[in-house]
Amino acid sequence: MIHDAGDDASPDLEETAAWQRQVLALEARGRVTRTFRRLDPDRQRAVVDAVIDEIAEHGPAAVQVKRIAERAGVSVGSLYQYFPRREGMLDAAVEMTTGFLTASLDSYAPFMAELPLREGLRCYLSEGIEWSASYTSWLGLFARAAYSGTPGYADTLVRP
Repeated sequence: MIHDAGDDASPDLEETAAWQRQVLALEARGRVTRTFRRLDPDRQRAVVDAVIDEIAEHGPAAVQVKRIAERAGVSVGSLYQYFPRREGMLDAAVEMTTGFLTASLDSYAPFMAELPLREGLRCYLSEGIEWSASYTSWLGLFARAAYSGTPGYADTLVRP
């Protein structure tokens, strides 16, 4: 993602820090448990990606916790250790993806504002392509919410 060469932190460290801020905020609101927060960030992302894949593929009404567990490589019981309830699992994953994406885009705004238009557009497109390759399942969820009117997620995913 966009990274100012003058910064000391690597983009991966910045992304991990942004992810952890999202997890902490969700824990403070009771959306995820301390057990989820203590997972390795890669394991957290695997769980969130599994939830998002399931919602994007089947829609929120047809989500099955068993399929999410299989996708994430965890037991069903572990999922309930990470999230207070089934609906909370879906809401937490959607909030995390939306919050993470919004925070990422907001962090790029000052850098993008300094670029000449042509260079800014080139950067915008190349970063968008990189993002979509890294977050394919999230993109599927956003597309489903935007174009198929997934109930409950059009406002939380498309509007921000």
